[in-house]
Amino acid sequence: MKKLIIALVVIAVVVAAGFGIYEAMFYNAWPVLQELPRHKEREIYSVDNFTDGSCYAKFTYRKVTEEDLKEADDFNKMTKEDAEKILHSISSYEDFINNMGMKEITENYDFDKSVVTIDDYYYMESGEGFCQDENGNISESSFISLYYFDTESQILYYFYNSI
Repeated sequence: MKKLIIALVVIAVVVAAGFGIYEAMFYNAWPVLQELPRHKEREIYSVDNFTDGSCYAKFTYRKVTEEDLKEADDFNKMTKEDAEKILHSISSYEDFINNMGMKEITENYDFDKSVVTIDDYYYMESGEGFCQDENGNISESSFISLYYFDTESQILYYFYNSI
């Protein structure tokens, strides 16, 4: 019986260590998250096709203060002009996931554009470049990566498209 208990304790320790490694890798893959306190919940939905991909994620927090967001290097306080740009980007994102039939995302997508206010914070990057497929064909590609933090609900939304 002692050996069984010891074995179960060892297994629990190994699983916990593995989870810690997974969490560390997760945060390294999402560097913007490192600027905020740890989230309490997360939902991530993504679709990767051969030529394009999209992601929609929600990270729910207990309490991110205005000071936390001001101290974060990547986040910007919204202005009226920023809100227009963000809403346009989100509308384009919605059009893309709907037109491309990205079922996993569209079935779980629940962002309400009415939450976009100048009390919130965001980080956005976009770009264009070239990509090469497995046959060596080169084509133009573009991406948008938008983190939108709704201060009222304490939710960080992430929108990503790569075309």
